[in-house]
Amino acid sequence: MIGVIDLLLRDGKGNLVVVDHKTSKLAKSQSAVDSDLQTTAYSYLLAANRFVFPLAEVQARFDVLRKLKTPKFEQYYTRRGPDSRKRFAHLTATVLSGIENRVFLPCKGWLCADCEYGEACQNW
Repeated sequence: MIGVIDLLLRDGKGNLVVVDHKTSKLAKSQSAVDSDLQTTAYSYLLAANRFVFPLAEVQARFDVLRKLKTPKFEQYYTRRGPDSRKRFAHLTATVLSGIENRVFLPCKGWLCADCEYGEACQNW
């Protein structure tokens, strides 16, 4: 797996903090922040590359520029630990297995207009 972290900081205690930059019209809910797979992937990469201990929690933050008439900057905080990394590893292995076995599951979303599988998805 290859990934690029937008910003990696150290807090006052020397702990790593993963920061992801986003733009959005809508505010994020804490549950959406806590279940976001992107920060989990970053936590996984940090642990896999030994930037953090295997059982350590990784702090993460979304810096969001809200696209409003008057732009607004918001920060959302979350953490990822070994349980979330284990779940992520299982999820990605399952997805890879599906790809290797040519399993196709339609997933309608905002990328559909540009997706090369749009027709297949509609016909599924």
